[in-house]
Amino acid sequence: MPRSGPSREDARLIAQTGVSLPQLERWRTAGALPRNERHGRGRGHGSASSAPVQTAELVEALDRYVQRGRPIHEAVLTIFCAHPDLPLPEAGVRAALTWFVRDRAKGVAQVIERSLPPETGDDETGGVKLMSQSSYDTTVDAVDEYTSRLRVGKNRIFQTPMWDPGIDTRRAEDALQSLMIGIVHGMDAIGLDEYLHATRELSFALGLRRQLTDHQLVKLERQLRHRQVTGEPVFPWPAAHTTAARLTAAQTAPFGTIRQVRDHLTIMAEVAAVNNVLRLLTHTNPDAPLLQEPVPQRFREICAAVPRARPYLVFPPPICAAQPTRAWQSMTSFIITTCTQSMTPAILAAVVTAFHPVLPDLRDLAMQARPLLPKTR
Repeated sequence: MPRSGPSREDARLIAQTGVSLPQLERWRTAGALPRNERHGRGRGHGSASSAPVQTAELVEALDRYVQRGRPIHEAVLTIFCAHPDLPLPEAGVRAALTWFVRDRAKGVAQVIERSLPPETGDDETGGVKLMSQSSYDTTVDAVDEYTSRLRVGKNRIFQTPMWDPGIDTRRAEDALQSLMIGIVHGMDAIGLDEYLHATRELSFALGLRRQLTDHQLVKLERQLRHRQVTGEPVFPWPAAHTTAARLTAAQTAPFGTIRQVRDHLTIMAEVAAVNNVLRLLTHTNPDAPLLQEPVPQRFREICAAVPRARPYLVFPPPICAAQPTRAWQSMTSFIITTCTQSMTPAILAAVVTAFHPVLPDLRDLAMQARPLLPKTR
């Protein structure tokens, strides 16, 4: 059957944006573009269609980011992360998030999952997942293969190259092995003592990029030991890094929560960029008068008063960069991981609330500090 011509509204979009009718239809079929809305003209005058507000801007963004031979999901996630004001349909975003988890996730937990034999069972006494020797051996081999790529700079741990001179690579690898077994099989598979030891070792191995302070490590151990003594579940949190948990978040988390997490992570990416600038300035020019002004001091006070902000202050450079084509993968991974745990979006919101009043001052501070840094890559 021959294709009919474009509707009046589509003809207007085509004239305004320069795209073709097949492109519009392909993007609508993929869920990346909302369909025109029909409304009545009044009694006896039939109906007309109109595109939702900002559809033309969304069409232009799709035209800019969709690449021949690449999944349209990449363009959807680029727009979702970099242009939050554009009205991407919920179905298209969820489809893109699902694709990302299934086809693009390359973390060590996913490497382990893909290599595991399906032979874990339940303990007859406590209902805790037990791990067969073959599963344990496979996990160890998978982690070793993964960390061998880290050593040559082909992958990252906590978004940081393992060849970073500030990281104790061997110490990090040993700790990572135990933690990854726990992440995939459940922390009960390694036990409380091994979990605490590995967490401490990894934290110290990451040096300046560590996510837990000494005080936080002591507090964590105290809390977990108390649960153990009182008979509570020692590890009550779900496995946030498994494919099943991430798929559940992508497909069922409230869309409003997903968008809010994206917006809050964007703000914390800005804060992390400022933190990185101040850290470099403190290292290269500790006597700079700028560091003694009220804004840097206020920033340090907030960081000290909000310990849960620490993990967000070490965001990797791509997520802090202005180039959307570089940032969407890191940002998408953070969005999904945040949404896998029910309390984490609220924690992130509280962290953002603490920094939000000083955000304009922090932007000005970064502008003043950057010229004082060495001209290096």
